[in-house]
Order: sequence, then C-alpha cells, then structure tokens
Amino acid sequence: MDFTAQQLGYNHHPGTLGLVKAEVVAAGSTAQWVFVERLERTSGRTEFYIVPKEGMPENHSGTVEGPFTETQFRELRTARQLPEFTWRKKK
Repeated sequence: MDFTAQQLGYNHHPGTLGLVKAEVVAAGSTAQWVFVERLERTSGRTEFYIVPKEGMPENHSGTVEGPFTETQFRELRTARQLPEFTWRKKK
C-alpha cells in the first residue's frame, strides 16, 4: 500500500484513471465499495466519495458517487453499512 498517495485512481498503462483528486485524508473499504474523505484545499471544505469496486481495473467505468457532505455521507454510511475509515492521513 502506498501511504503517501493523496488521490484515488486506477493504474492504467500508460497513466492513471483518476477517480478522486488530491487531497484524500481518510479511506476505507468493503467487498463492494471504497470510500474516501477528501479535503478541498482551496475552500477548506470536506467532501466524501464512494467508488464501487469493479472486477478489472483496466475496464473500470470511472463511476464515482459524490461529492457528499458529511451529513449525506453519514446517511449513506448507515444505509450501506459502511464501517469506519481504516486509514487516516497522519497530521
């Protein structure tokens, strides 16, 4: 795992399919979803995204749900039974 990464994407050769821009500050996952918390540096706003896991990264649809507010994400987290974030960026 790359703990220095600041964005979420799939590695495509050549290049990367970017899904969530920098700066990702927390991440978690289930068998079906990857979910992240992102700090929008310019505005200071916190955004949340949910990305469905797909079988083959080279054929990924690029589907990303979000940005969500904290309230919206909390509701989705409950509905989809998402656990707590398992990684947080060190301050």
